[in-house]
Amino acid sequence: MPQTVTPPSALAANLGCLGERNAELTRKLGAVEPRHDVTFVETPQEVLSVVAAGMPLCSRHRPLDEATRLAESVDVVEHAIAVVLGFGAGYHVRALAKRFDGSGVIIVFEPDLGLLRAVLERIDHSAWMKAAQLLFVTDADDRGALARKLEGAESIIAQGVVFVEHPSSRRRIGEQCRRFMPIVTELVNASKITFMTTLLRAVDTVRNLLLNLGHYAGGPGLTDLEHAATGRLGIVVSAGPGLNCAPIRRDSP
Repeated sequence: MPQTVTPPSALAANLGCLGERNAELTRKLGAVEPRHDVTFVETPQEVLSVVAAGMPLCSRHRPLDEATRLAESVDVVEHAIAVVLGFGAGYHVRALAKRFDGSGVIIVFEPDLGLLRAVLERIDHSAWMKAAQLLFVTDADDRGALARKLEGAESIIAQGVVFVEHPSSRRRIGEQCRRFMPIVTELVNASKITFMTTLLRAVDTVRNLLLNLGHYAGGPGLTDLEHAATGRLGIVVSAGPGLNCAPIRRDSP
C-alpha cells in the first residue's frame, strides 16, 4: 500500500524555499488542487517513488541512482544554466543542484501544476532548494515570464545553456516541451548578443571616460551657475537625475 513518509508541512516548507523569482508559482500552487491520480510508494532507498495515472515518474526501486546518472550526464563546467524538462519526483533536479553546488542556475519547466503540488505535498525538497538557484516555468508559451526570470542573467547565460530531458516526463509533457525549447533558445541567443554588445561598448566607454578625465577633474562645475537665473523659469535637459532641482513656485514671475 502507498505510504506517506514526510510530514504534512512538506508543501509549506517547499514553497517557503522558492524565493521571490518563483512568487507567481507559489501563488498558483496555493490555489490549485493536487492531482488525485498520483500515488507514492516507498523504495529500498528510503525515498518515495511516484506514479501518476499509472505512469512512473521515477524508478520504482532506486530513484536516487537513476537521478544521479541523469545529473552526471550534464557538463557543469561548460554550462552555467541547465533547463530541466519535467520536474517529476524532483530527485534528478536535486542531484543536478548538488553538482552545480550553487554555481549554476536550474530552470525547471513543469506545466502540470496539479502534479507539482501533489509531489511537493508529499516529498520534502526544502533542504536542497534553499541553496539552489532554481527557476520554475509552467507555461510553454509565456515568453514574457521566462524573459523576466532571466533578466540580469546575461553574463551567466553566456557561459553556456544545456537542455536536460527527464525521460519519465517525455510522454507527459513532450508536446509542450517542443513549444518551450525554441523560446528558450531564442531568449538565450538574444541574451548572448546583449552581453557581447555590452562588452564591446565597455571598451569605448572606458576610453571616453579616461579621455575626459582632465575635464572632469579640472573643469568648472555647476557652482558658478548658482542663482544665475533666480526667479526665471528654467528647463533642465540631462541624461539622468543628476541635478537636485527645487520645485517650481506657483507665484514665480
